[in-house]
Amino acid sequence: MEFKVRPFVAVVHTIEDQPPTKCQGASVGQEYQLQFGPGLHRVPALRIESDKVGPFAVLEPTRNAIEYGFVLIAEAEAPGSPMAEDSVGCCVRLEQSSDPAQVRAWLASQGRDPDQFNLVVPPDFSFTIYFNSGAAYSGTSSIATVKRREQKDSVH
Repeated sequence: MEFKVRPFVAVVHTIEDQPPTKCQGASVGQEYQLQFGPGLHRVPALRIESDKVGPFAVLEPTRNAIEYGFVLIAEAEAPGSPMAEDSVGCCVRLEQSSDPAQVRAWLASQGRDPDQFNLVVPPDFSFTIYFNSGAAYSGTSSIATVKRREQKDSVH
């Protein structure tokens, strides 16, 4: 299955009580590049094309492990998903699991001994960019599992 994504620029709120983050996507060479804050993530494109609306990248479903235990996923949007329209578009998702085994596996894939690191694993995080059936940016969603300490009564 193939799907299309077009260039976009958006300012998004990903985590409550945090400032907004600039997010943008563009076709560069033979890849679709997503910039989320300071991070640049690349998705290989099957091809780069253009129509009367403008340029777009043609992608296929992919799941790539990237740095620091993150996974970059491009897939057709499931019907009934938060941004789904009458016809199905696609989404590109950046996610990180708080599973230390994934971080250890990433370190090992980089030729590093995971036992030589003190691992501080961040909370689960997922950021999804949605594209409608016309390949245009149609919104974002994010999930961050942050465990907060509960205040306890002090005894004097």
